[in-house]
Amino acid sequence: MSYLEPKADSATVEPVVELRDIVLRFPGVLANDHVNFKMYPGEIHALLGENGAGKSSLMNVLIGLYRPTSGQIIINGEAVSFNSPKDAIAKGVGMVHQHFMLVQNQTVTENIILGLDQPRFFLNLKKYDEEVRQLAESVGVNIDPTAKIWQLSVGEQQRVEILKILYRGAQILIMDEPTAVLAPQEAEELMETLRGMARQGKSIAFISHKLNEVRAVADRLTILRRGQATAEGVPVEGMSREQLATLMVGREVIFNQRRSDKEPGEVILKLENVSALNNKNLPALHNINLELRQGEILGIAGVAGNGQSELVECVTGLRSCQGKIILNGENIANKSPRFSIAQGLSHIPEDRIGVGSAPNLSITKNVIMKNYREKPISKHWQLDYKAAKTHAEGLKSSYDIIAPNVETQARKLSGGNLQKLILARELSSVPQIVVAMQPTRGLDVGAIEGVQELLIGRRDEGCAILLVSEELDELMRLSDRIAVMYEGEIVGIMEDEDADIQTIGLMMTGSLRMDGKEDLPGHNLLQKEPETEAPADEKAESQPPLAMADPIEPEEAPLQEPLQTFIDDAKTAQEETLASEDPKNFKQEVNERIEKFFDSIEEQDVEEKPAKPDLPERPLTEAEEKERVLRKVLGDKYPEDGEK
Repeated sequence: MSYLEPKADSATVEPVVELRDIVLRFPGVLANDHVNFKMYPGEIHALLGENGAGKSSLMNVLIGLYRPTSGQIIINGEAVSFNSPKDAIAKGVGMVHQHFMLVQNQTVTENIILGLDQPRFFLNLKKYDEEVRQLAESVGVNIDPTAKIWQLSVGEQQRVEILKILYRGAQILIMDEPTAVLAPQEAEELMETLRGMARQGKSIAFISHKLNEVRAVADRLTILRRGQATAEGVPVEGMSREQLATLMVGREVIFNQRRSDKEPGEVILKLENVSALNNKNLPALHNINLELRQGEILGIAGVAGNGQSELVECVTGLRSCQGKIILNGENIANKSPRFSIAQGLSHIPEDRIGVGSAPNLSITKNVIMKNYREKPISKHWQLDYKAAKTHAEGLKSSYDIIAPNVETQARKLSGGNLQKLILARELSSVPQIVVAMQPTRGLDVGAIEGVQELLIGRRDEGCAILLVSEELDELMRLSDRIAVMYEGEIVGIMEDEDADIQTIGLMMTGSLRMDGKEDLPGHNLLQKEPETEAPADEKAESQPPLAMADPIEPEEAPLQEPLQTFIDDAKTAQEETLASEDPKNFKQEVNERIEKFFDSIEEQDVEEKPAKPDLPERPLTEAEEKERVLRKVLGDKYPEDGEK
């Protein structure tokens, strides 16, 4: 127990949750096979396993979404049977799902109280805002109860889901893949929130694939493989990443994939001055220039939202753009995805459900989406369903897609198996170029290893791969070169032997450019700016006040435009009156011009006044301001006291 206060020995403390011999069957699938699970007060209990191992199914039994085929659920020493999640909430059990269930145009508070029996007729929103604010403060969550959901980041929306469960009195929380959609900083903030809730005595089940996160936050863990528990309630302390991976997949996992030293070939993809708008019609890409060669993996690094998605969509024909995208000598910019596919392009999209698959169609229909017009799938404008089924079964076996059969709908697959389906379709066509966007997101260590092996294998066969990932370790391990994007621009490209985490991190935040362009003002932290001699007028402005000839008004200080115009006119008047040798007329003329000047200033409704070159300790009165201007105009000729 690394992050929590010491707890009593489990032999003397009753578990708050106990699942005994849970069996859950679906048609053709045994999801859970006599699984046991215990969780104690104030504990973070990790549930590990491969994609499709039965982790989410087991927790769905606990919250009442599934009724077990056999087995027993015990909450706080009482045997219970849940018919719905409402029954589970009544017993203090709640789940935060991987895909949020929030109403985007409602506030945080409105989402939290949505569905409750109270209030029935009159809603005092301020009262509930305060209750939500106090609840958030009690668990260390900083969030505005009055904010609309669409205004929140993904991490903040997840905290709303947590508060929604806590507001209903849950003491047992289930977090299903909570960091799958979070940036690293948001993931760390979530970890701290979970630790704080555990210190308050709440029990948390933490479903995850990420071994480093499990080792950082969990007290004990249970590991499932193919629906069976390979470890039950094992203390996390002292276990290595390699040991956890072996328990998950049943074999040794290679974490550091090796590329061959094969030299890249000719340029196959070239982007020339590519610019594009995002979905809000704001600039997303600015004059992107890139080259990708045969037998090369070009990694694209960058903080999410800096144009990576738009870049991939332009290359794959999903977004219009300006500029040229040359693939095998053909300009594919603003062409249909079908045209790009005909040129040998494969696309592994970030959005598996909305872009990468048709959820309501079968595995067979999903894997033939690209080649249903070709033999042997198509014969004389008709589909050969037997050939399509044989093709799908072969891919299901080769890529280890866990499903009852190839007629299973894609939406019924786990996230990892859905990703395997997309990989099977895209890589089995022997493409010339693969555009992969977050290809290992949400996969377990075994599946990640498999995907990386596939990408390296295609690269060694001469395929060009454009790899976009937020996992820097993955990019540095797989890429021959790494290009970094910041605010829609390529700020630098590095060879793999020159790449390091620190330099890439600085480029990702805009603090460093290596593309030959001018650095952002004050942002280049690694390169000393050349010392240049300042112009004479700038030198005068930069002198300390004590070095000025006139401490009140530096002679070289720039004046406001209306004031300068007035002074020029006054000097002209001075020359005219001196020429007439009538000082009385001169002084009268100057005073008239000063009065006219200040009257014009008062009539102007200026919202932002430029800073004056001299700032006295207090504002000058009108008489003092007149005197200052006269001194400036007349210099030595200004009459002192007694001479006026």
